[in-house]
Amino acid sequence: MHQLSVKENPFSSRPGQYPPVLCGRDKEIEIWKQRLYHFDPSGNVVITGLHGLGKTSFLQNMRSVAQKEGWFWVGSDLSHAPPQNEEAMAQRFLSDLATSLKSFEERSGGNYFEILKNEYTQAPGLTVDKLKAVAQQIFTGLVEANYKGTVVAYDEAHLLNDCAIPGDNPLGMLVETIKALQTADTNRPVQLVLSGLPHLFNALTSGQSYTERMFHLIPFYRLSREDSEKALKIPFAHYQQLSRCPDGLLKNAVDWSEGYPCFIQFFGRELFQIMKRKAGSLDQVQFPSNAILDHLDGGSFSTRWNSLSKNDRSFLNTLIHAKQNESLEFSAEEISENAKHLDVEEIQLKLKRLYRKSIIYPSSPGHYAFAAPKTEMMAARRFENPTKFNILRWFKRNRMGPQKTA
Repeated sequence: MHQLSVKENPFSSRPGQYPPVLCGRDKEIEIWKQRLYHFDPSGNVVITGLHGLGKTSFLQNMRSVAQKEGWFWVGSDLSHAPPQNEEAMAQRFLSDLATSLKSFEERSGGNYFEILKNEYTQAPGLTVDKLKAVAQQIFTGLVEANYKGTVVAYDEAHLLNDCAIPGDNPLGMLVETIKALQTADTNRPVQLVLSGLPHLFNALTSGQSYTERMFHLIPFYRLSREDSEKALKIPFAHYQQLSRCPDGLLKNAVDWSEGYPCFIQFFGRELFQIMKRKAGSLDQVQFPSNAILDHLDGGSFSTRWNSLSKNDRSFLNTLIHAKQNESLEFSAEEISENAKHLDVEEIQLKLKRLYRKSIIYPSSPGHYAFAAPKTEMMAARRFENPTKFNILRWFKRNRMGPQKTA
């Protein structure tokens, strides 16, 4: 059967890539627009949620909106070599500021980072004083260049707390710097936007630099079924040959995405490829197939899996079988009830190891939860024989079947 002549697959191929349709985030976008239109000197924003909920894509949208409204944007993704101390965070900020300035205006005869670093070195005081002095000078210049203000934005910001060297506080230093700039001069607007796992907000509120109403929290949850269907159907509608995708297949894709934007993009992309190969006609297709799950495994789970030692994997297997299936959270005490060969202290140490490997995160005092959706399923599939792994049976056994609502 011939292959259809259609355009490139419209669904995102990698995490963080902007999706073809951003559904279910209208309220959050409106909140951001209002904060840009009606600037509050302490109008900082924190976006929290599990991996795969679309926080990175939403930040891209925020950036686009801010730049259209005349704001200067500085920031980056902290998942690659997160700063472990205050000095490293200061250098990272200077580097990100230099990168943004390069796109603003090419400066002949000099390197922006070296210029900023030199200003930073010569400034008196502690790290926060030095960084404030440099930022104050640059941000003032940006306002004079007719920018409305500056947005400082960092994705995966929870890593500033998780990876910090004991006794150091890069997250607190960043917050303190922005706070000092905001209180010093309201004619030089600056807003801080941080995105990360749910425990990011707890790390912020427990810091010395935190003050009440300093941050507006925007928690991200799963999309509703209606928004999930829109995110899948609308891209298909642009292709006449593929627009008649069987409702049963779309339902399967929506079911298994469970409202997570990352899986909507993944299953949408896989379904699009199948439709192309089948020339737009699909009647009986197992979806998702084991081959598709292999692809999902290799893309979204393998990196974390490969970071685990043999002992880590063994404990993860114990954790999956020992935790209460219907519970999203778990504690060392709860695990010990079903894992008699391990004592509570040993389990706590092993949980901390999985936390440092970004498999789990501290969801509440004394409790953890998996940081990425479907981690349990993908790990269980690795522990069993993937070719014999029955995804439907696994979901039924673990009471984690497709969710109908957000």
